[in-house]
Amino acid sequence: MAAGMDKENKAKVDERDLKIERLQKELKFAKNQMVAALSMYDEARHEADLAVKAKGEFMSKLSHEFRTPMNALMGYSDLLIKREGDEATKRYASGVKSATNRLLNLFNDLIEVSRIESGITFSECEEYDSGVLIDTIMDSISNEVSEKGLLMKLNFDEHLPSKMYGDFFHLRQIICNLLDNAVKYTDKGYISLDISGQWGDKRPENGRRMIQLAFKVKDTGAGIRKKDIDKLFTVFEQFNSKNPYANQGVGVGLTVAKYYSNKMHGDISFESKYGEGSEFTCTVIQEAVDETPLGETYTYDGHSRRQIVFTAETARILVVDDSQVNLNVAKGLLEDFGIKADMADGGMEAIRKVGRKNYDLIFMDHMMPDIDGVETMKRIRDKGNWCETVPIIALTANVTDEARHLFKMEGMQDFLAKPIEIGLLRDILLKWLPKEKIVFNDVTEGYISDEEVRTDAENTIFTKERFAKEDIDLELGLSYFGGNVSAYKSTLNDIISDSLRQLVHMEEYYMQMDLKNYAIQAHSIKSVSATIGATTFSELAKEHELRAKAEDKAFIKENGASFLIKYNDFLMSISTLLKEEASYLASRKDNVQSGESTHTSDKEMMDESQIKEIIKKSIAALEDFEADDAAKLLQTIQSERVKVDLVEQIYVIQEKIDDFEYDEAAEMLKKLL
Repeated sequence: MAAGMDKENKAKVDERDLKIERLQKELKFAKNQMVAALSMYDEARHEADLAVKAKGEFMSKLSHEFRTPMNALMGYSDLLIKREGDEATKRYASGVKSATNRLLNLFNDLIEVSRIESGITFSECEEYDSGVLIDTIMDSISNEVSEKGLLMKLNFDEHLPSKMYGDFFHLRQIICNLLDNAVKYTDKGYISLDISGQWGDKRPENGRRMIQLAFKVKDTGAGIRKKDIDKLFTVFEQFNSKNPYANQGVGVGLTVAKYYSNKMHGDISFESKYGEGSEFTCTVIQEAVDETPLGETYTYDGHSRRQIVFTAETARILVVDDSQVNLNVAKGLLEDFGIKADMADGGMEAIRKVGRKNYDLIFMDHMMPDIDGVETMKRIRDKGNWCETVPIIALTANVTDEARHLFKMEGMQDFLAKPIEIGLLRDILLKWLPKEKIVFNDVTEGYISDEEVRTDAENTIFTKERFAKEDIDLELGLSYFGGNVSAYKSTLNDIISDSLRQLVHMEEYYMQMDLKNYAIQAHSIKSVSATIGATTFSELAKEHELRAKAEDKAFIKENGASFLIKYNDFLMSISTLLKEEASYLASRKDNVQSGESTHTSDKEMMDESQIKEIIKKSIAALEDFEADDAAKLLQTIQSERVKVDLVEQIYVIQEKIDDFEYDEAAEMLKKLL
């Protein structure tokens, strides 16, 4: 019997072992399946991340490509509106500007929808002036309201704080979309914007009071049918029209507006009666920075744009850019505000300069050959004291939202695009300079008239037709200089002076296949070309910049040499224009000396005695270890029309100064006497 039980127990043990073995195999199989699934998930997630990144990069490039011609159209329209006396021309220009603005808004919304779907949206909070918000909103819609013969009403609570903190960019986009929608579906009557606020508690971390803003946009338009309400915030849905072509729109503005209002802890609600009109209300939460009532600091005039006139002569500003041309442009623009800024042609020089002098504001280029703008900023911050808090503004031709986000994430306070627009520069100075450094002179209404624009057009042969032969848009280029021909001409001279360095470096980077520095140099050439209106060559330089960034060696090897030849031809065309101008001015000077009544240019060829005097002063400065003073003196020779061989020698001497070889530089200067 015992033997039978042993046999039975053994059978049970064997059965149990088989079950365990089977379970172990199943567990092992399950583990392998899980590992494989996790691997597939990681691979899929990686591919999805790459797809999202690729989509983001594509949309950023597409955005840049689209905005470039649109911005040119806006610029041309503004020039016509401001400076043409013919009312019909002004009216046509206003129509072009209005249509262009609508296209830009639509494209911006499409970009935002793409980002929302990809999960790569950015919300950049900043301090902003409440009056500026209202001005920019009203300005964006004024042309379209006027074109349709509608009445535009604005009412705002005068007790709103004069300064707030929040996502200014997207808040403006929300309200502009609501207003644009109202105008789109309203053919007669009025559009109104009412702005109010409801105060909340203080934030414990900073003591600022919260305020819930409410923007109500009301119209006397078509209204919304009940059956269309459910698709109101659906992308690519258009509604409310028996004729599908009666109103333009693709149904993205409201989707974007609702998304960002939700991100600002608010929402969008609406009331509508079909055939009578609609009222949309957007609420957002913002912080009050300055609780001074808006009514005490701001008055809106819907018939003209107000321009604040001020100087800041005691402000200490440093501009950092590896392009001498860009430095000179920035210097000239800042001089309009009475500011004598210091210049640094690279990151290392900027670091040296902040070690010798305290600055109120620093404009920092991004792409530079020695160290880039972000790394330069970090090294400046590491110096401590005032360097930790000085406002550093990104100065770059990269104008994508991702770029703005990157610069602010890295610690830069704000962003200014190249080519620099003087209006945006004015806003940056008002926002970031110490208030005690700003002296308000006057507040003017309307645009600057033709008589107020400094120009010496009577003393030049520069014409649109002549520049078009060299593939340069003179009118576009002059728009960046406020119509100042002298400043524009000076920049052309600076380009020629700077070209030797550009060509030498570019050829060196091409021969060594140093794609990083090749891209940086191409980026510099791109922005400089755009500044003078040479958009075709600027686009060519941009292609080489992007190819080099993508490490496309095959493309650079195949096309780099031809690009250098084209760059040389581009410089020769500028040189030809300047020689023709110099010849023209010389003939006018001869006419004056022979008794003819005419004008001469303020800027003439430097004679030998002037050049020698500058060289002597430069030698004395070097012997007193005032290297910066010597470099500035020598720069005045480069920026004038002098012989090319002298410019080349001065460039070599400046390289010696940059390398702290002061004795050798002084000896080389003495040989020029």
